[in-house]
Amino acid sequence: MTVSNETLLAGMKIYRTNCAGCHGESGHPSHWGTTGFYPRVPQFADAPSRLSASEMFLIVKHGIRYTGMGAWDGMLTDDEIWKTVTFLSHLQSLPEPVTAVWQARHE
Repeated sequence: MTVSNETLLAGMKIYRTNCAGCHGESGHPSHWGTTGFYPRVPQFADAPSRLSASEMFLIVKHGIRYTGMGAWDGMLTDDEIWKTVTFLSHLQSLPEPVTAVWQARHE
């Protein structure tokens, strides 16, 4: 997947819509994700994933058995999953325009 501001912003939008409720936002960890699950849900804004993009893709697509991480296959297209994973893979090195949107209050 080509890494562009447009791809990163699209991935961020998908993340905010589908993932942030459990995995948190910039400066706003998920109370539910940090207290309501065992094992606890990673808070990506605080501690980005150490997994490769392909590993994250498989987890998002197929879920993780015996955890709260369900499979998104059938709810998100492969392209949408890749955009989300691309965003997460670049979370610590986002271009300034994307960082500004990520750090802005999301209502």
